[in-house]
Amino acid sequence: MSRKIFSEKIEPACKYCVYSEKRSGHVYCTKKRKNPEVDPADSCFRYKYNPLDRVPEVVPDLPEFKAEDFSID
Repeated sequence: MSRKIFSEKIEPACKYCVYSEKRSGHVYCTKKRKNPEVDPADSCFRYKYNPLDRVPEVVPDLPEFKAEDFSID
């Protein structure tokens, strides 16, 4: 049973870009020189997805285990 945490189609957004920096609740683009603060939902032609910036919106249900599940008979 394999479950995917992220959907197949991820909309480009600055908050998930490798060129973005998150500081004090704002998103800044390292590629923009003038006014580097950007809207987290925007994206540009330089957008490159960084999977480490994604946080799952829905926490997957994990099965509960008992001590017997880990014992060798």
